[in-house]
Amino acid sequence: MVEAFHRLQTILVLTDQRLTVGGAILLRKICFLVRMRT
Repeated sequence: MVEAFHRLQTILVLTDQRLTVGGAILLRKICFLVRMRT
């Protein structure tokens, strides 16, 4: 489970580099909300 989450986080980081600033902020907000739920 942790390994899968780590992979997802890595993918998000790689995708983050291709997104605009607004898109990156939105992704980080979603990730933050997911972490808060866990």
